[in-house]
Amino acid sequence: MGGLPFVREMEESYDCAGICEVPLFYMIRDIAEGPPTVGCMDAAAKGLAQNYSKTGSIAAITGIILLIGMIAACPLCTGFEEEAVEKKM
Repeated sequence: MGGLPFVREMEESYDCAGICEVPLFYMIRDIAEGPPTVGCMDAAAKGLAQNYSKTGSIAAITGIILLIGMIAACPLCTGFEEEAVEKKM
């Protein structure tokens, strides 16, 4: 993806302009729409922040499942099965 398509996508998706500072004009959009009110860095951060709660919940659930799996797998590495077979003989 080149620079101009990236800027176009950012301006259309987040209704923003500029990265570091809010400029006087949009790069892609018509000047008749007026000056931009928010920079793309802030708009993108707010847009991505909405997904953090979902991502955090999924990460927590996955972590719990992996912890349970790790604890349940410990007897496989300790040799309990071999001791049970030897006692039966």
